Amino acid sequence: MVDVVDGNKVFISGVDVVDGTPVLDIKTYLPYCDSIPGAMVPDWVSADNMLAVTSRIRSHKTENSSMNNVTLEDDDSEEELHFPDDIVYHLILEDLNISYKIDLDGNVHVEKVDPCIPN
Repeated sequence: MVDVVDGNKVFISGVDVVDGTPVLDIKTYLPYCDSIPGAMVPDWVSADNMLAVTSRIRSHKTENSSMNNVTLEDDDSEEELHFPDDIVYHLILEDLNISYKIDLDGNVHVEKVDPCIPN
């Protein structure tokens, strides 16, 4: 059980460990996927809506035509614009290499999924 959260320290009880044993991972009880009758969770767990999970599938042709319709309001600017959402991130998940971007609204756009090539 979590007794106190103090900055970057979490004080726990009710577990069979020696005092001072480092805890590497704490799994939060989630009522929608765990089933422990009468279990309760702190308010901050049930109020967690930081990550909205949605998916939208768009074809490559649709993406290209959308990008062709983008115009800049200030055509006189000679500065090249750099947006943080043009970074391509990579994630290895099991045997897949996933390339994705995160837009300015926090949406994740999967760019490409390839099988991992063994070394």
